[in-house]
This record gives sequence, structure tokens and C-alpha cells, in this order.
Amino acid sequence: MEEELISKKELLNATGISYGQFYRWKRKGLIPDKWLMHKSTRTGQESFLPADRILPRIEKIKELKEDKTLKEIADLLSPELVEKKYQKSSLTELDWVNSHLVEAYEEIVGTRELYSFSDLAYLMVLFRLKKSGESARNIYLTLKTLDLQEKKAYKFDEKIMVARRKPDFQKVDRSQVTESGFCLIATGEVRFDPSIEVVNELKLPELVRELKLQLRENGGLGEE
Repeated sequence: MEEELISKKELLNATGISYGQFYRWKRKGLIPDKWLMHKSTRTGQESFLPADRILPRIEKIKELKEDKTLKEIADLLSPELVEKKYQKSSLTELDWVNSHLVEAYEEIVGTRELYSFSDLAYLMVLFRLKKSGESARNIYLTLKTLDLQEKKAYKFDEKIMVARRKPDFQKVDRSQVTESGFCLIATGEVRFDPSIEVVNELKLPELVRELKLQLRENGGLGEE
């Protein structure tokens, strides 16, 4: 059955929102890009949207904007980004992803054709750690730790810290000095003793917000 469409003009009249509001909400990701379709009509080119999805969405935005920011609303209205699966072949649509990064990720966590949102978030962690020059051992340790977490909660409220013992506190016998570190994933404040230094820190909430924005800008990135 073909989905019923509503023109943008009809939508603005039916909901009482302005042209400016519509495009501001669209830029913020509250209205998915892929919902907007352009079709030729007798009067020229017009924009249409799926009526059964956009009308409830507009009413929800209007309801929430009384006491929430547009960013908070965008987070509330994007559970579909977290719940869906993404084709591996579409990942390179994200400008920071390439085939080598995907291969490196799958060497650690296993091969897959469909990626969960957790996989995408952890792929971004891998990208950030590699870009910072983190050692292969510590990257492996971090990704394995993340992969063992329960992914169904979708909280992503932790921070990831890669730490190591400070050189001054290592043994004088240089043959016993190690450059390896350890990974800690935690919420809230973490304190280490003076012999430990944090060499890398990633905040998952910030990373996830950025990833959601990128996915919205890419129209869902080949969702399944």
C-alpha cells in the first residue's frame, strides 16, 4: 500500500508552523532528511512528506518545545537511530570511515554485515584512538572491553580512560619497563594514585551525540 503524502505547504497550514520553524527543526535533525521528497506537479516542483509520520512528529515537537531545547528534543526523537541495524557497505558514507578502519574493528570484535548503533559508536572510539596515536595493544584492550559490555541498555553514559604507570614510578631496571597501559570504563569521577597518568580519555555521551547528528545528516545511513 502506497504511503499517503502531504505537501510541505499543506503541512505548514495544517500544523500552524512557519517555513522558518520547519527548516530550523530539519537542520537540528528533528525532521529526518529522508522524509522530504521532491516531486513534479502541475505547478512545478513541490516537496512532500509521509503524512502518517510527519504530522505526529510535528505535534510531538510542539508539545516538547515548551520545556526542552531543540537538542534535547532531537535526542528524544531519535531512538530509531539506536534501534536499527546499518549495512556495513554503507559505513563509508561517514567521512571518517574507510575500509581499513572497518577491517581493524572486525579483527577485534568479529565480522558482521549489519552494524548496530553500539558498533558504530565503538567504531568511532577506534577511529579517535587511532587518530590520537594510541598503541595497538591499548586499542585492542579498549574495544574488547566495550564489546563485552551489555549493549541493550543503550545508556552510553560512561567515559573511557586509557591510563598507564608514570615513567618516574617505573622500575630503574629498564629491561623491566613496560609501555603497556590499561583501560577503564566508568561513570562519574575517577581518581588514580599518583603513580598513574591518564593518556587518553573519550566521553561516550559527547561521541554518541556527534554520531547521531552525522547519521541524521546522512539520512539514516542505509538503515535496515
